[in-house]
Amino acid sequence: MSEDQGKGPLALAKNVIYGLAFSSVVIAAFALIFLYLIPHLRSRNPGWQSVESDSIVIHYSRESFEPEAVRPLLAKLTETRKAVVGELNLEPGAIPEKVHVYLHEDVNSLKSTITERKSSAESNNPLGLMDVIAGRDSERVLVRLLLTFAWGRPSSELLRLGLENYFADEYEEALTRAAALGDIGFTIPEIAGLARTTDYLKSFQDRIYDTFDSPGASAGLSLSTLARLTRLDEFERPYEYQIGVRAQSFAHFLLESIGVEALRSLWDADSLTRGTSDVLGSSLTEVEENWKNYLRNSTTRNPEYRYYRARALLGQGELDRARRELAGPGESSSLGPNRSLLFGTIDFYSGNWKEARDDFNSLQPEKLSKDGARELESFSSLLLVYESGKSLSRENLKLFLPEKSDELSKQSRALFKIFEKKREKIPELETNYPVMSVFLVEDSNTAAGWRKADPPEWVMALEADSGLKLDFAEFLVASSTKTPTYSGLLRQGLIRYLATEEVFTRGREIVTKGDWTPLSGAVFQEGERSTAPEIQAAAFVGYLIEQFGSAKFLKIWRMTTPFGGDNSLEYALIQTTGQGLEKTEADLKSFLASRRD
Repeated sequence: MSEDQGKGPLALAKNVIYGLAFSSVVIAAFALIFLYLIPHLRSRNPGWQSVESDSIVIHYSRESFEPEAVRPLLAKLTETRKAVVGELNLEPGAIPEKVHVYLHEDVNSLKSTITERKSSAESNNPLGLMDVIAGRDSERVLVRLLLTFAWGRPSSELLRLGLENYFADEYEEALTRAAALGDIGFTIPEIAGLARTTDYLKSFQDRIYDTFDSPGASAGLSLSTLARLTRLDEFERPYEYQIGVRAQSFAHFLLESIGVEALRSLWDADSLTRGTSDVLGSSLTEVEENWKNYLRNSTTRNPEYRYYRARALLGQGELDRARRELAGPGESSSLGPNRSLLFGTIDFYSGNWKEARDDFNSLQPEKLSKDGARELESFSSLLLVYESGKSLSRENLKLFLPEKSDELSKQSRALFKIFEKKREKIPELETNYPVMSVFLVEDSNTAAGWRKADPPEWVMALEADSGLKLDFAEFLVASSTKTPTYSGLLRQGLIRYLATEEVFTRGREIVTKGDWTPLSGAVFQEGERSTAPEIQAAAFVGYLIEQFGSAKFLKIWRMTTPFGGDNSLEYALIQTTGQGLEKTEADLKSFLASRRD
């Protein structure tokens, strides 16, 4: 055996062992860097700046916010925290010593920060933190955070919403506003019932806090949940004002009448109804009656009462009642300009152009608030457009045209046709308001004027373009259904069904060509163009109405809304028709395939 042959295997073995040892060290080093350094580097956003008081820390990006704009928010949040802790006697040890507020420019920034935080190594440590967009609802979310730590989950979201609004002073003169609402909207037991069965009372920021920032939030991150919440931010929340004002005034009443200790007992009860019975010895309806009496005794002599009452009636389309209320005695001189502006607004929406002109001409912009001056400018410019035009009406629908035009008259006829289709096919679909007004818009300047006007929900400014019929159908649906359905299939289907001609013929073409998309996975596009899924949805709604009747269709619709239990479409179909979506879709396709014009 040669010398090389004797040393070769030993040398090779030693080299292998040394190589493995060295590799292990390198791998371990990289693992340490990956596991410890990278998460910390990722979570240490170099763009974050901070300002703080003794109880609040606000983190913000210098690229999005100036320090001068953040400091007033810091002062406001510090004072709000002090008020909540003091008035509710919260134990210092039960709440975070400092609350960390992350200020975001928009939804995308919020999503990015939450995603980064939840994927970091420190995400399992619950902190007193909250994420808000541009300071939006920041005081309300702070109240929510403090109550969550100190009192836990409430017997009813109505109590939490009321205290959030109360300490944030969400609505000035809330007692007067609530008294002025009178019988408009929902009762306290109805709001409590809504809070018990759905999350309707929670704002977008409330849901973000509960889902990602609260002590009970999951340590992990569900991207689908985050995406769903950000989509919910796009939905309008009708009745938000009514419910918010009532909740705030109800919380005010409870604090004044029963005190903090009894309120805490109500908070801890199994339900608000059980709490009022056990703690106060009264039914919730009886407590509501005491609240109403409290409002009447506290506010009906307030000089602003008639003003808020008139505004509430205007919001409901009760124009004559609003005018009579505003003309009554009891107005203070301080309300003079605002009162005249409201008179002008009522006259404008009534089509009383001369009276509206007189009201607006009597005002001096510098004596109005910033918002009031903007409204005056907007209505004055809109008045120039419509006072020389004409109006058309059918039942409780009024159309206002900017000028006499054959094209506008043709489009008006198309809108009335859609209106008649709704009355014929779904007669049980009652409107939410005694009047609906549509102002046709021809140019961008008029459109810009309407964007500044902030019209009530029964008024729509409709641009005269190719999407006019769809926009009008959407307005009809929103004005005729008490709450929006979370079923995109039903919502888009009803809108397209009203706006589209020959729905079944077009649906049959899709079936014949083999282009049918399963309804359970269909994605609907907002816009002028009707793609196959939108036509399918329209055919689906039309089939439900024709096969089962409009009354059963409306029952299905209402069951999928917050006020109807927020049920799934599948459940609503089975409860109403005895069959689910898959069977109904199969029957629809057979119906379309065999249908002849």
